[in-house]
Amino acid sequence: MDTTGNRQAADYRKGFLCVIISTSLYGLMPTISMLGYRAGLNMFNIIFGRCALSLLIYVLMVFFRGTTLRIGRRQLGWIMLMSLCGLINIVAVFGSYQYLPAGIASLMAMMYIVFVILIEIVLRLTKPNREKFMVLLASFAGILLILWNPGEVDAVSLRGIGLGLLGSLSYSFSVIMVGHRLVRDLPLETIFFYETLPSLIAAPLLAVCSGVSVFPAGWAQWGSCAVLAICNSFFAMVAFYTAIRLIGPGNAALLGTFEPLVSSLAGVVVLGDVLSVRSLAGGCVIMAAIFAHHYCQKRMETQLPTEAS
Repeated sequence: MDTTGNRQAADYRKGFLCVIISTSLYGLMPTISMLGYRAGLNMFNIIFGRCALSLLIYVLMVFFRGTTLRIGRRQLGWIMLMSLCGLINIVAVFGSYQYLPAGIASLMAMMYIVFVILIEIVLRLTKPNREKFMVLLASFAGILLILWNPGEVDAVSLRGIGLGLLGSLSYSFSVIMVGHRLVRDLPLETIFFYETLPSLIAAPLLAVCSGVSVFPAGWAQWGSCAVLAICNSFFAMVAFYTAIRLIGPGNAALLGTFEPLVSSLAGVVVLGDVLSVRSLAGGCVIMAAIFAHHYCQKRMETQLPTEAS
């Protein structure tokens, strides 16, 4: 039983580190995307460029690691469903930006954490936990301090709120589906390859329907897409999917509240944004909540051998 407890503790430490890495890289995505938009990119060709370069990375991984792209029909159908949820998330979240101020739209996007935990409880994948609930409340209090601007309240649109919640709900389903037994043992590069294909096909079609360019133009635009592909579509996804397999979707999502803090700091360093006292306080609350969650997990791990004996 001690061996099981030690293995669980090691898995949690690895999962915790993977989430911090992935959320740090995901937190850089708004800043990198903003630099891409300044270079002339639009929503659809930045998605196309990122997906095309990501697909190349996944093919190279399959080749050098000696894995295979051969999967069963049920596995393919499951991954396509995951990809559809991801595509709905992208379109809904970017659509919400047209109706909501940036802070409120970002807050709606972070609601996926709540949905993941609720879905896990409804599907009985985890038990309700008072400590986890308190950490969740504290984390969202910190997110609220960072993202919420009281002057933006009059600009709130019900359509924007609906799109934001739809994006969060669809993403939460894709996060839950990663841990399903059908795909749990598949190589990550195989999952990423098939998960990227629908977005790669849909982005040009949506670009043509919108009357905008499909392909990035020039080194600056392709450079932004390359950074997004390497940092977000490769390293961040590998780290996050690994964390889900190690510590479960709920814990991985809860620790993901670190992301808004990284986004704010990146905006200050790269884009010259001003970090307010409220945002700094929110960051401190998020960090305290994350370390509280880490402490609770460590305490539960130390109690496991005693309870079993």
